[in-house]
Amino acid sequence: PWPGTYTVFLRGEGRQGFLRVLEAEVVEGAPGDVPGTVISAGEFIEVACGEGALRIRRLQAEGRKAMSAREFLNGQKLSAGAVFG
Repeated sequence: PWPGTYTVFLRGEGRQGFLRVLEAEVVEGAPGDVPGTVISAGEFIEVACGEGALRIRRLQAEGRKAMSAREFLNGQKLSAGAVFG
């Protein structure tokens, strides 16, 4: 619901864009992971939070249509260790 959740992500050559989270769930994260750090990027995108982690299932990149995390990762290089802003 409004206002929703979003973050800044980095695209190629240092350009930034907004990423709107449309569907996600809270899961357990490893202690000590820095908030905003991508834990895994495969079928879903798991991002460390202050407590636990957020498993992103569906999202919308700036200027793009809504898509699954898998569809996003097919066109965007993102791997464990990357950090969302």
